[in-house]
Amino acid sequence: MRAIWKVNSKLCNKLVYNLSRDIASLLHGPRIRKTWIT
Repeated sequence: MRAIWKVNSKLCNKLVYNLSRDIASLLHGPRIRKTWIT
């Protein structure tokens, strides 16, 4: 049960991260890459 939740949360985090990155890239253009890659 716990392992399944961990996987699901990982997938959700990945989706949220990708979504926010896409939105940010749309808003800020190529410059955002420097901000996201840390």
